[in-house]
Amino acid sequence: LIASLQAALAQGTDQSLAALGITPEQAGADLERLEQLILTRQPEGQTELEVLHDRYRGAPPPRKGQTASLAYRLYLLFLDRWNVWPTRRNH
Repeated sequence: LIASLQAALAQGTDQSLAALGITPEQAGADLERLEQLILTRQPEGQTELEVLHDRYRGAPPPRKGQTASLAYRLYLLFLDRWNVWPTRRNH
């Protein structure tokens, strides 16, 4: 999924990121960071995921019959990973 989103970024045809004030370079860096966080799976990564998620929060959902914008797809990806991220548990 990360690779397909990076490919969509490389095409440069989706303007939804600009509407949020996010550059394609920033979005690419965010995807790279997500990949690093997934590989390390540290509980404290949840805080960073929250920041990434918040960056894309303003992306509007697609209207009926439309395809989700790149910004909205990134929003959903970061939301999903943030929601399922392992947290520290006190035993």
